Amino acid sequence: AVRRGSTVVGVQGKDCVVLAVEKRAIA
Repeated sequence: AVRRGSTVVGVQGKDCVVLAVEKRAIA
């Protein structure tokens, strides 16, 4: 369960970073 949670958080974190970078690039 812990590993799954960490994986989910890591994936979401990467998505958030990608979105942030895209927003900065667009802005």
